[in-house]
Amino acid sequence: MNQPTDDCGEQTGMTAAILMVCGIIPCIGFLFSIAALVFIGMYLVKVWECKGRAEQLAIAGGDPGQWAAGPQPLDPNNPYAS
Repeated sequence: MNQPTDDCGEQTGMTAAILMVCGIIPCIGFLFSIAALVFIGMYLVKVWECKGRAEQLAIAGGDPGQWAAGPQPLDPNNPYAS
């Protein structure tokens, strides 16, 4: 829809997942686990904000039928059409 976007928390979520895996390291794993909890919180906030922006764009976009085209007629010349 020609709107600038960010990664909607993709990198933050990946970092949280890596930190959770590192949390199994003996002796220092609890530090990674605490950091993972912080990143999970940041990830959830980013996803929530991205969801809100997507809903606002959908509302501002007008007719929702403009994105979902109905069934298309089959092309008799297309050998892959079933």
